[in-house]
Amino acid sequence: MASKSIPPLTTQRHFLPKATKSGRLLKAWTISSLSLLTLTTTILLPSPFGQGPAALAQKSDKAILTNETLFTNYVRAAFDIEKQRRTMMGQVKQMTGGTVPGNVCVNLSKLPGGQRTLVKGICNSFAKFASTTVTKKYKLSPKQFNAFQRQTNSPAMRKRINRKIQALKLK
Repeated sequence: MASKSIPPLTTQRHFLPKATKSGRLLKAWTISSLSLLTLTTTILLPSPFGQGPAALAQKSDKAILTNETLFTNYVRAAFDIEKQRRTMMGQVKQMTGGTVPGNVCVNLSKLPGGQRTLVKGICNSFAKFASTTVTKKYKLSPKQFNAFQRQTNSPAMRKRINRKIQALKLK
C-alpha cells in the first residue's frame, strides 16, 4: 500500500524539539521539511507507475495551488498533523529514553528489538491519523494535499503558509 513516488524532502532531518510558544511552533513548522508528513504523503499517494516527483507535477497542480479553500484546508491539515507528530515523538522519546533516530518511522531497525514493535505501532497510528486528517477531516484528496506539500521547499510557499497560519490563529 505504501508508495515511494515522492521521497521524503529531508531524510537526514531530526525531529524538531517541542516548542512551547505558538510562534516557535509556527517557525519550526514552516522552516522544517516535516519528515514524517512527507513520509505520510508517500503512503497516501499511489505511485504512477514509478514516475519521479518531476513527472508528478502536472498542469492540474496549478489549479490546486491557486484554490484558496484547498490551500486553507492544506494548512489546517498539515498543522494538525505536525502537532500530532510532536505528541508522537514525545511518546517515542519516553519509550527510548530520549534517543530517537532521525525519521524514526523508516529507521525502525535502528531501535532495540523490544522498542521496535511499540514504536512501529505509534508510527502506524500516526500514519492513520494523518490520512484521516487529510481525507476525512479536511476533505482533501491525496493529490491535492501532495500538490501543496511538494511546494514546501519554496521560500514563497513557506511565506504563504506562515501568513495563513497567522491569519487562522492556529496554535
